[in-house]
Amino acid sequence: MELKGVAMSTGSACDSESVTPSHVLVSMGVTVTNKLVVIAIRFGLGHYNTAEEVGIVDEEVIKTVNQIRALASE
Repeated sequence: MELKGVAMSTGSACDSESVTPSHVLVSMGVTVTNKLVVIAIRFGLGHYNTAEEVGIVDEEVIKTVNQIRALASE
């Protein structure tokens, strides 16, 4: 998924080449049979990101999720 230059991934930063469920989520008790482990998205934030930028990403994610839900219900 691409959101206006936002750094995001479905895997951990240290394992970006893998398509397996996040070992971090699994270690937190999110099981492989749980849908959350395969639909999780990781966002990368840096020291210089601002609260305004996080708010913009928040709005874009909500908009995108709503669009996906609308498509899925058709």
